[in-house]
Amino acid sequence: MSSSSLSDPPASNPPDSNAFSPSGDTDEQIKADTEDLLNFFGVDNRFKYKDAVAQGGFGTAHRLEITDVVNGAVVRKDFIVKVSMQRPDALEAMEREKEVLRWPINRNDGTEQVEVPRPNIPTSGYTHGDLHAGNVLLGEFDTDEHEITPILKFIDFGYSKPDPAPPDPDAGRSSRENLFQIGILMQRIIALRPRETLSPTTVAINFRGQDITTMANFILPPTPDVPRPYPWLDQWLETLVALCMATEPQQQPSLADVTAYVQHAVQTRDYAFYGNKREEHNDVIRQTLETLMYTAPPPQ
Repeated sequence: MSSSSLSDPPASNPPDSNAFSPSGDTDEQIKADTEDLLNFFGVDNRFKYKDAVAQGGFGTAHRLEITDVVNGAVVRKDFIVKVSMQRPDALEAMEREKEVLRWPINRNDGTEQVEVPRPNIPTSGYTHGDLHAGNVLLGEFDTDEHEITPILKFIDFGYSKPDPAPPDPDAGRSSRENLFQIGILMQRIIALRPRETLSPTTVAINFRGQDITTMANFILPPTPDVPRPYPWLDQWLETLVALCMATEPQQQPSLADVTAYVQHAVQTRDYAFYGNKREEHNDVIRQTLETLMYTAPPPQ
């Protein structure tokens, strides 16, 4: 049995396009959707079609650019438009996506609000249903919360589903399922095994005196007598991923707990905490991520 501990927290620049022109290599669905977008946005010269970025079971996704003037400065931003197929199941999926994207509630008073889960406050109540690396986008850096690491954005909520209402035993399942899928993503990143299928093998850890069975078998040794596969990995993070992937839902942390743990780590586990190692310095972390994001070689 592995033993881990978790401290208690206190209570790219895309290629440019000079015209609205779909790629010659796209299939008929993408070509048709592209033409629809050209007709819709082409009447306004602030918009420029850039490229088709994805095609899934329910529709296609396209990148466009908007040019605007903000406080006298020209600002250009990319945005994604998803076009639904006209099948009943695809239209239903689009409606689900629209429902999910209503949370958190938009503000129209110009105030930015950081949305964090809070105890006893309901979350969106939706399970993503298709959470994998291809549905996570890397956003921009900013000067506040994401100065070191970029914003992460989940996309493609076509397979999302709402929680059943109490007293159904599955009420509240969305947070558990979403956390489990995030745990899978985390261990794939740590182990550099992004496409490997999750093994059904379970591993046991002891957390605060409680034996917990988890499927975090990429990053944990199978038995206590086997060395940790990633000895450089922060054991706090190792344990958090293992807890997210606990096989018993009642042993998973809540979304509010995970948020508290992460906030505590960001505040306390800094450059000095890790013995002033160069790779733990904020500037080095950001430089490394920018190198990986903006100059990464194409996939093999």
